[in-house]
Amino acid sequence: GGYVFLGQKYEKVTWKPEWELGYVYLSGDDPNTPQHEGWDPLFSRAPMWNEVYAYLFLPETIKDSGAIPGYWTNLHLYIAGVKLALASTTNLAISYQYLRSDQVTSGLNAAMFSNNSKERGQLATVILNHSFTKQIDCLLQVEYFVPSKFYNDNAHDAALYRWQLPGVRPVNARKGFYLLGSSIGLTLARRDFFSDWMCFCSRIFSCARRERRRF
Repeated sequence: GGYVFLGQKYEKVTWKPEWELGYVYLSGDDPNTPQHEGWDPLFSRAPMWNEVYAYLFLPETIKDSGAIPGYWTNLHLYIAGVKLALASTTNLAISYQYLRSDQVTSGLNAAMFSNNSKERGQLATVILNHSFTKQIDCLLQVEYFVPSKFYNDNAHDAALYRWQLPGVRPVNARKGFYLLGSSIGLTLARRDFFSDWMCFCSRIFSCARRERRRF
């Protein structure tokens, strides 16, 4: 596996635009060999390049990963992104992502997967970030995935919406204050296998996640 990214930022242009092009390769398991050649993301089970697809990997990789999202494997990912500084405290990031698998799957649930194509689909992401102070900011995130022939013909589009609002409270009078940021996520899709898995993951991993930072 590996990745390469290229980009440039224009500091003297209005909104300081920045573009980025990227490619990610993660090997897949060849079903015709006894060895397991699939990429094992030992230290990278996280929303790496998007969040919605980290959840959609679950029904595909649960035998290897367990009930943990973000098991990135069997993937060719092409990314084109743009970032804009709309104001000194407000940033907007937009990306288009085209996803393929490295290997055609075999034996996966036919109600979910076609098992005869490498075309995973297309994905768009939008992230708006605003800073109130150096210590406090908020985030709005929208992602939309359109599945392709890698999945069953009955698969519908999937969407993820997330907002993140921080709160502050004193923890130790001697050591100062801590910023406790609560992140609330909501994943929505039509009533199909995407919906079932994403809502399950949303309840477990998104709706109760909290961050602790000191300032």
